[in-house]
Amino acid sequence: MMAHESGASVRVARITKGNSPSNSRYPGSSSGGSDRAAFDRLRYADLRGYALDVLEVCDALGLDEGVIFVGHSVSCSIGMLASIERPSL
Repeated sequence: MMAHESGASVRVARITKGNSPSNSRYPGSSSGGSDRAAFDRLRYADLRGYALDVLEVCDALGLDEGVIFVGHSVSCSIGMLASIERPSL
């Protein structure tokens, strides 16, 4: 799973994805060009809300182990929090 820098345009992820495996996923509701209605101030008051996004993407895809997370900038911390919450991933 790849997570671009928070606030960056999702277009950056699309460019990067061109060199990524076809099963790469890009979570994030605060990225540029995303649906503003999906943003919840309470949920995203700290990085744990973003870590929950990562876990929800994994759940939706049926991923329960062997996930490799590549994060840039603050997304590294988000991935770390997700891995602390669910070390089996």
